[in-house]
Amino acid sequence: MTLGDIGNIGTAIAGAAASLALGFAFWQTREFRRHQLETTARDHYHRFLEICIQYPEYAQPLLEPALDVENRTYDGDERLFAQYEWYLSCELNALEAIYEAVGEQQSWRHNIIGMFKDHATYMRTERYDEVMRGTCSDEFQSLLDREVIRPRQDEECYASF
Repeated sequence: MTLGDIGNIGTAIAGAAASLALGFAFWQTREFRRHQLETTARDHYHRFLEICIQYPEYAQPLLEPALDVENRTYDGDERLFAQYEWYLSCELNALEAIYEAVGEQQSWRHNIIGMFKDHATYMRTERYDEVMRGTCSDEFQSLLDREVIRPRQDEECYASF
């Protein structure tokens, strides 16, 4: 074995070590970013849950038969209906941010969909289309349409046969 061969082996080993180091740095950066997104999502979710606790009547409007979309009242009050719509707008914003951060994770996607199912009655109305639709990304709205809004419409449609 010549000095040139040893030099070539050393160069190959150095190249392999550099490639491994680069791969590790890439993996470490990706994992840090994933952790950062998860933390951000948890912070958004926690702040949103605080709003849910503060306004449980809006968080689960089906528990209170007070929501009258046609007359735009909540418990007979137009101001409370406006508050409900602002609440739902806040929910759309917060949960879309979570979806953008960690929506590929099934557990988060399940939570997001579950939070909106209590609002499906409102979300199937023309009022939702007028006021809320278009305020979030097409991808997020498509998820809501597919998982929250349309399935219940389809169930009602099939139930009538």
